[in-house]
Amino acid sequence: MLVRLFGREVHIPAGPFFLASRSDAPAMPAFCHWEAGRYHRWAGPRLEAPEGADRDRAVQELAQQWAGLFESFVREHPDMWQFWLDKRWARWLGVAG
Repeated sequence: MLVRLFGREVHIPAGPFFLASRSDAPAMPAFCHWEAGRYHRWAGPRLEAPEGADRDRAVQELAQQWAGLFESFVREHPDMWQFWLDKRWARWLGVAG
């Protein structure tokens, strides 16, 4: 699935968004970060496809919503990027890969 992330188009797996769109269930993003000597879990808002969207548009919308939340999370907690991003993305973020 092609989404915009950190100002670039990147591919992410479409599976979770496909399942959410086909089951009419929301996608539930969750990330964790290290702070004050322990991990904290952040659960984001429910991601729901626009009503009446065809399957491909629904999957695309859900994936892009997730990408936006993920980008915000990494910008807020840049020390956690290595737990989430494929190492090939490291050069895009300007860090050693």
